[in-house]
Amino acid sequence: GIEAISRLMGFLLVCMGVQFIINGVLEIVKTYH
Repeated sequence: GIEAISRLMGFLLVCMGVQFIINGVLEIVKTYH
């Protein structure tokens, strides 16, 4: 139902956020090295 869909959307948002953070950290590391 709606709850399952909202949970899935939340999970996708978390995954996207994590990837965004990891990419940002990698860019910073590249810049400093």
